[in-house]
Amino acid sequence: MPDITYKREFVHAPFIEFKDPVSATNPEKGFNSIFNRIEDEFDAISKVVDALNKKINKMQRAEIVSDHNKVTVQANSVLVEPVEIFDRGELPANGVKVHYVKIFHVSGSQKFHTTFNYEFLDNNKTKVTLFIVNSGENATEINYHVVGEIKLVEPQPLS
Repeated sequence: MPDITYKREFVHAPFIEFKDPVSATNPEKGFNSIFNRIEDEFDAISKVVDALNKKINKMQRAEIVSDHNKVTVQANSVLVEPVEIFDRGELPANGVKVHYVKIFHVSGSQKFHTTFNYEFLDNNKTKVTLFIVNSGENATEINYHVVGEIKLVEPQPLS
């Protein structure tokens, strides 16, 4: 990504009291000319701010979409937890939304793993479900939160 830069172009030459005549239309020192150059400078700043805004909006974003405390998963069982339904139409053109889970073990079995299911619904919606599988012989108690992150992907050529 190229650097986004701004270089100030406007330079004000101070007026000398009682020496410089006041003029509105003088092309070099007239107030109209000076204020027009200041307007041009603000236009240049505005273009840089717009470019920065576009780059910031394209950055990857992550947010906690589901948060749970003291969840019990029984021995040799699967806990099915709905996470969210999101609109794929709100993603950037080259964006995908991925999820990951952070688990804090509280007590019991530590033989568990997780997986996500993404189900495509009508109206460009996606339903995300978390499966927590406890393969241990004892129940487990956990705290967890699910993070959804928008990632930008570059198209890959087919080979």
